Parts: sequence; C-alpha cells; structure tokens
Amino acid sequence: MKLFCTVFFLFFTIRAAAQQDHGSLSTLLYPEVYLVIDLEKKQELPLVEVMAFCEELELGWIENEEKLVLFKVFPTAIGVEKHSLDIQEALIENPKLNPLSFKMYGREYLPARYHAIVSLKTL
Repeated sequence: MKLFCTVFFLFFTIRAAAQQDHGSLSTLLYPEVYLVIDLEKKQELPLVEVMAFCEELELGWIENEEKLVLFKVFPTAIGVEKHSLDIQEALIENPKLNPLSFKMYGREYLPARYHAIVSLKTL
C-alpha cells in the first residue's frame, strides 16, 4: 500500500511539474540532444563543399560507405528547435545536399549506429 501511494504521489508531482514548466522537465530528461542528418553520398558532391557547410553551421560530420552523417550535439534541450530549423533551412537552400533523414535524439535513445558521434564529441 505504501508503494502504491508513493507511485501515485510521484505521478501527479511529475505531471504537475510538466504542466507548469515543460522546458525544464525536458532539460532534465535530456541533458544532451543529438541532431543527426543523413545525407545521400553523390559522386558530384565535393567533400570541400560539405566541410564548408559544416563549418558554417558548426556541424560535425562522419563519412561511411553509403552516406554522410552530419551531426551537432546540443548541451541542453533549450534552444534546440530554433537551431535545428536554421540548419534545416540551410539544407533546403543548398540544392547539392540531399538529406535522407533529419532526426533529433536524447542520449539514451541514440541508435547504436551513431555511437561514434558520442566518442567524437568527448574528444
């Protein structure tokens, strides 16, 4: 019975906090947010242009056999939406870059194929 009361109390406490200040709750849940963009790798796309694009928007990049992966690590969830929209608009404006996917993950939900980003970020 004590366990039920404790869980019941915690549920409503967390729910009330979420309704009052959603921003601080998401910051608490996701201390780091990873923006991951998969780009189609084309023969006519010079890496110099990709590097210049990444430098301009402060993005990192990894190249593998089938695609290019651009990424940015945000230390908190605050302001991620605005920056990600700016990056998305810059991708749309550049006709040479063909994004396959544009996703954001909390550190806990980052797929295993992107774990190299975590190791690069900590260097």
